Amino acid sequence: MKKRILFFIFLLIIPVISAQDWIFNSKYIDTALNVDGKINLISTGSRYRVDYVITNLSFVPQDGFQEEVLYINTVPTANIENGYAIFRWDKPSEKELSFSVESNVRSYNKVMGVKNKIGFPLNELPDEVKGYTLPSKTVDSDNNEIIKKASELAAGEDDMYVVVFKLADWTKKNVKYDLSTLTESVNQKASWVLTNKEGVCDELTNLFIAMNRALGIPAKFISGVAYTNAKEFEEGFGPHGWAEVYFPGYGWVPFDVTYGEFGFIDAGHIKLKESVDGSDASTRFQWLGQAVEVKASQLEINAEVKSYGEKIEDDISIDLMAAKQNVGFGSYDLIEATVKNLNDYYAAVNLRISKSKEIEIIGDEEKNILLNPGEEKKADWIIKISDNLETGYLYTFPFVVSSSNNISSEVKLEVSEGGKMFNLESMRGILKENEEEKEYSGSVELNCMSEKTEIYEYESSAVECNIKNTGNVYLDGLNVCLADDCKAIELGINQEDNVGFEFKPLVAGAQEITVKAENEVVSKSSFVDITVYDNPALDISKVEHPAEVKYKDEYEISFVLSKKSKFSPYNVSIRVEPVNKEWELNQLSENRKFILKMYGSELNAGENNFKVLVEYKDKNGKVYESDKEFIIKLVDVNVFQRIVIFFRSAGNGIMGLFK
Repeated sequence: MKKRILFFIFLLIIPVISAQDWIFNSKYIDTALNVDGKINLISTGSRYRVDYVITNLSFVPQDGFQEEVLYINTVPTANIENGYAIFRWDKPSEKELSFSVESNVRSYNKVMGVKNKIGFPLNELPDEVKGYTLPSKTVDSDNNEIIKKASELAAGEDDMYVVVFKLADWTKKNVKYDLSTLTESVNQKASWVLTNKEGVCDELTNLFIAMNRALGIPAKFISGVAYTNAKEFEEGFGPHGWAEVYFPGYGWVPFDVTYGEFGFIDAGHIKLKESVDGSDASTRFQWLGQAVEVKASQLEINAEVKSYGEKIEDDISIDLMAAKQNVGFGSYDLIEATVKNLNDYYAAVNLRISKSKEIEIIGDEEKNILLNPGEEKKADWIIKISDNLETGYLYTFPFVVSSSNNISSEVKLEVSEGGKMFNLESMRGILKENEEEKEYSGSVELNCMSEKTEIYEYESSAVECNIKNTGNVYLDGLNVCLADDCKAIELGINQEDNVGFEFKPLVAGAQEITVKAENEVVSKSSFVDITVYDNPALDISKVEHPAEVKYKDEYEISFVLSKKSKFSPYNVSIRVEPVNKEWELNQLSENRKFILKMYGSELNAGENNFKVLVEYKDKNGKVYESDKEFIIKLVDVNVFQRIVIFFRSAGNGIMGLFK
């Protein structure tokens, strides 16, 4: 059998480093950057007048972790403060006003290395970054589909860097970069991008930021310029948008989903502006005048590389091998790259496999993997050998796997007509063995409060509950229940919701209300203390009095007020009629006996009707009443006594007329 080594193929797939690629791999580049703009003042009437015009330009390079402003000049002279170049024209005579920022910027290929594992979900964040977890105009992170997708990607993960990497990798793989979606006036919302799976850098970044915020991870939008050697951009540098993600303990770490740079950006990026939302205007105008309109043209940004530094050191090593060294025509095989992180911080690596046309890659040719500090991990490609090769030859096919930094490794695979055959399932089986197991954790925080801590039996109280998903799985079909009153909700990872109930008491007494959140993954209860008062009640009992008395007798009337409710009546008023004897009590907390001394001379001959009247209230001021009647008879009344009683009664009647 003749040996046919495809050297010409090998030469074709060796990575070639062009002069432009040094921009991506250099420790730094020096760039001349100019930002130019124009303002047109349009007269709208005969009384045209302009007192002043002010322009706040936010596209200004600034010193930072990855860039240094070597030189900057503004025309006309502007004040540069808080990230803005502020231009001012007083009583301008021209109707076209131009402004520019000329600068030389050195941008570095630095990595803000995250060395330690940061737990996910995040628990506490500084106040100054919390605004970057909220939805905004084009970053609609409160969209249900975005929440579901972000939670699906983060499910089972407890490492924040892994979660952010997975969000970036999914966005890069699933959203098609399409220049036809680019318009002058439209920056599409993240939810639109998720639905349509297309966009340019702004759209990819919007979706990536939105999924981070949906999980409670702070992320901001970065605007600037970046170099690319993509054929769509002939000029090299162009306007670009990427993201920065906040890592507790480290700060803001760049993620450029469009370029596949996760956790770093190359030196071809120049940051000009950061914002909560990418749709924020780059230029703002103020003016004072009359009969005038102000219109601005689109900014022109030009950048040119002047020099660059030496090549950055290798940050990874790659070893390549084939799972099966000798295979037959039409067989499947597995190309395995063992990649080692040479750094003491997390590293995201972009890998691409190069091969000859006789080889088919099953799946993506490009892969992104995340390596822990010093970690070694495999990246695999399933391949299929063509079954239309010419017989009688032993073929040697070369494969090269290279990183974005042009670190590469190669392996050769021998293929012959009589070689061993391996099917697709066997290769997938090897991949499955290499998969990492995840630990899925379902947990929630549930905190409930009652609107009132004390109520009566006839009242109700609102119970408000806040529930937060603190686990690493999406919670579907979650029932939050107070007794038989249940509310079904869904919660993405790190999402929270409020659920309300109306508590209506069934019994009186100090109670602990239980609210329970439960599905097949989690079960959590919250307890609320509330005191339920029964309606106040009292009884007038043990009424003691003589049945008959004589005119000159001295006697007593007594009775007992008995508390019949668990809780005390308040503002108790006791009155005995017709003698108009009264008592006042703040509350009746225990049984009380009342004694009234009486004289027979105060009665009328025959039967005298008595009534004990009691009025009382609850804490809400609601009024209740109780009464008890009894009779005392005045007997053996002589004529003289009757006359006295008559005149006393007549006197009471006359006095009553003057009341």
